[in-house]
Amino acid sequence: MPCAVGNTWRTTELGLLLVVANTAVNYDDALTCCCNNGGHLVRVDSVGVKTLFDQELDGSNDQLWIGGRRFDSNVSGFVFSDGTPITVTFWEAGEPNEEASCIRRVREYWKDRDCQQQYGFVCQRS
Repeated sequence: MPCAVGNTWRTTELGLLLVVANTAVNYDDALTCCCNNGGHLVRVDSVGVKTLFDQELDGSNDQLWIGGRRFDSNVSGFVFSDGTPITVTFWEAGEPNEEASCIRRVREYWKDRDCQQQYGFVCQRS
């Protein structure tokens, strides 16, 4: 899938980031694109990482998939793509509110959304 056409990896304090805001895909396609390019959807797992990530996107209003999803509405927690539970969250007020959902970044907060919706995304690799 030529999902990252026109985008390049850039070196950041978070490792390498590939911001793909010009291509809207569903969550699974975003995850596949990151894997095919040697990375994974960005993992925001601490206040420090969130601060650096927000600085990298510097006021972007793009809605972007990041790593994290819930597979079942009967399960209260979200997990990263490797299955690790997400314990530090940055939800916007009133979120999460979808039944089976994936995490997207809107401004500096998280919102959940049906995983079939299409947005840009952010990949990360060491």
